[in-house]
Amino acid sequence: MSNERPRLRKSERFQTEKSIVINFYNSGQVQGHILDWNEDGARIALMSQNKNNYTQGEFVIDGNQFKFNCVWQHQSMEKPIIGVTFDDLNLSAYEYIIEHTYAQSSTLYQNPQYSNQLWHIVVKWWVDTLRKRKAH
Repeated sequence: MSNERPRLRKSERFQTEKSIVINFYNSGQVQGHILDWNEDGARIALMSQNKNNYTQGEFVIDGNQFKFNCVWQHQSMEKPIIGVTFDDLNLSAYEYIIEHTYAQSSTLYQNPQYSNQLWHIVVKWWVDTLRKRKAH
């Protein structure tokens, strides 16, 4: 019988701090940095105060273009954090992601600290609910 933490995604995410400039098709350019990513998508912190409804966009890292669809958005500490899924990656971009995620030296890899325990989820939900009440 195996015993491991639940898998929340179909692919493991890897932490990074790559700075990027995102071109949103509906909102113009915004600076940000990738918090974690894999070959399917990424979690990105935006350096913007805007609370736009981000939908689609693209960014370039080392000459590789990444087109994406935004699947969720969360306001954290006055800056939006978005979750994106990559759309139609070319071979060069796919190789770049694999090189900077799965192909890392095992000495560079650090086990991520997950906060998906039940008490954390409930407290986070409660704090978000209180913030929404204050906003109205």
